[in-house]
Amino acid sequence: MSKVCVIITTINHPTEAILKYQSVKEIDIVIVCDIKTPLEKYNTLNCILLTLEKQEELYPSLYKILPFNHYCRKNFGYIYAIQNKYDIIIDTDDDNIPYDIFFDNIKSNFIHYEKKLVSNTKYLNIYKLFSNQHIWPRGFPLNEINKSTNHIIENYDKNDIGIIQSMVDGDPDVDSIYRLTTNNDQKNFKFNKNVNMYILNHKTYCPANTQNTYWLKSDIFYLLYIPSYINFRFCDILKMYIAQRLLQKDKLKLSFIESTVFQERNFHNLMNDFNDEIGMFNNTEKLIEILNDISLDNSLDDINENKYDIFVNIYKSLIENKIIKNSEEINIINEFIYLIK
Repeated sequence: MSKVCVIITTINHPTEAILKYQSVKEIDIVIVCDIKTPLEKYNTLNCILLTLEKQEELYPSLYKILPFNHYCRKNFGYIYAIQNKYDIIIDTDDDNIPYDIFFDNIKSNFIHYEKKLVSNTKYLNIYKLFSNQHIWPRGFPLNEINKSTNHIIENYDKNDIGIIQSMVDGDPDVDSIYRLTTNNDQKNFKFNKNVNMYILNHKTYCPANTQNTYWLKSDIFYLLYIPSYINFRFCDILKMYIAQRLLQKDKLKLSFIESTVFQERNFHNLMNDFNDEIGMFNNTEKLIEILNDISLDNSLDDINENKYDIFVNIYKSLIENKIIKNSEEINIINEFIYLIK
């Protein structure tokens, strides 16, 4: 079996999800702490605990510049996993309780899914392929919600999947507009069971997140980076759109499968979420334009150095276009890259 870890950053007491992950001996769970994390509650768990002291000891330069009280603390977990040569890195949160299929998929390498390539559309609302309800994922362009698409779905037999994003039952990842306006039961939502794995063609974009995401190829682990100077409700969406674009450089693709976890969502103030998502609502389509304008030219002799340069240049462009408003982001990215190379 591959060397696998689950990475979570939390300020909560151990949740049902965390207790279930740490009970499976074949998987390591990396807990990344922040200022409010109750350390005494984790000392007896079967986990790799990256306390603030441990973060500073292992990565002192990054520790000095990475903000506290932000989801970006998860970057320490990614660095740890990359340096310790995990084969599969799973991104999730402390309120996503895994079903048995979560672990079965890892053991079986997802072999029971039928691969389907989705193409012929710029934007895809992936939730429409797993539900008959009017629902869309957080980060989907608002202008596209009520538009129909002419997407094509066809059988696919290539082994070029770099990232698998799973649906989430219970309280799925939707935006604050959906939550504030829908009459659907948001605590017990269930996506349809589906044996298909939907693989996005390179010209098709769909928001993905860090709730339940399997990263399968070490060459793309640098794309795990979460930006520090952007709102919590947008940072992982932005990260995953960048990943979709740069997957093309390694000739890999993003795919989606049925739900493998149930979310018992931590408390959120929906108006606070709305305010945090305004930048996402206003900038998603602009972000895609920036990404599509980036050249993926492989002309440099060192392909790895070239991909890091492109990655940094994307963030410089996001700063120039005021999607990210603090140039300190570049210093953090450069330190992140230095630590994982």
